[in-house]
Amino acid sequence: TKGNYYGGETKMYTLDISDKSDSEEDRVLTFAGYYSDSRKIDDTVYLIMNQYNYYWDEVVAEEALPYYKEGDSEPEALVGCADIKYVPGAISTTDYLMVSAVDIDTSSADVETEVILGSYGTVYSSTDNLYIAEPRYDYWYWYEESGSGEETYIHNFELNGTDLNYEGVG
Repeated sequence: TKGNYYGGETKMYTLDISDKSDSEEDRVLTFAGYYSDSRKIDDTVYLIMNQYNYYWDEVVAEEALPYYKEGDSEPEALVGCADIKYVPGAISTTDYLMVSAVDIDTSSADVETEVILGSYGTVYSSTDNLYIAEPRYDYWYWYEESGSGEETYIHNFELNGTDLNYEGVG
């Protein structure tokens, strides 16, 4: 992305191993952001990524959107501006916490993604839900009258194959 100090990417490779003596690369997906964790349930891989958003010059909103690309194709936005979720009172970062669902059984399947303003953390998954515990440290907590300055926000994503829904935070 233009002007971003931290332009890390995550690559996901799927291989066709039907002939074990001659495996072939089936699909390569490249995502903006750093790999945090992943889970596989049946034929779906859920990638958890974090994109830092630190810019040093003017940026058009569309240029700051997280992107992905298939193989050598041109990058395209994972979501639109209006699809990035913001939870007032719970989020205090400009980073993107991204969860992408990829069907690994079909090499041409669409990539479904949920993006929230948040940060990565510890991941737990059942077959129906994905939870991400985001630690929050207030380094200026000694100026506050109450509280330790440390909290944990737990984000919940409902899983159903590539149907992925952000349910909320607590």
